[in-house]
Amino acid sequence: MTTLDAAAPGHGHGHGHSAHAEAHGHEHDHHVCGVPTFVGILLILFVLTVLTVGVSHFDFGRFNMWIAMAIAAVKASLVISVFMHVLWDTTINRIFFLSSFLFLGLFFLFAFADLLARGDLVKAHARPAPLDASDISEWGPGTKEHKFFEQFKNREKNGKAKGH
Repeated sequence: MTTLDAAAPGHGHGHGHSAHAEAHGHEHDHHVCGVPTFVGILLILFVLTVLTVGVSHFDFGRFNMWIAMAIAAVKASLVISVFMHVLWDTTINRIFFLSSFLFLGLFFLFAFADLLARGDLVKAHARPAPLDASDISEWGPGTKEHKFFEQFKNREKNGKAKGH
């Protein structure tokens, strides 16, 4: 008898499930958490939320974000491992689940590397990156770049860009 059979007799889950498992020669064992486990995790999450708010009132300099992210990571780990039952899941599912965070981390790594590299644009060009091509002084009237962007401005003025 599985823990699911014991937890839900007569509710359609327990009856027939063991007969199915016996007929196919395998047993499905599902982990069922008790209410005290969920309440305990909930209380820990409340304490960590209060800690996050408390820490936000202090200036730790450049470590403010790191401290907040560390607390958030602990909270996310608790939710994922207990409420999503990853703690009791198969090893291959854990590997796939955790590898998705590896790729998310790589995405953020490259995004932040790009943001950090943009700081050098101000030093190299003595100005931030322009938001409008007309702000680029090297592309003055008569240059091919200026003519290229002017054609789009003319289309917008004539209404051709909108499909009219």
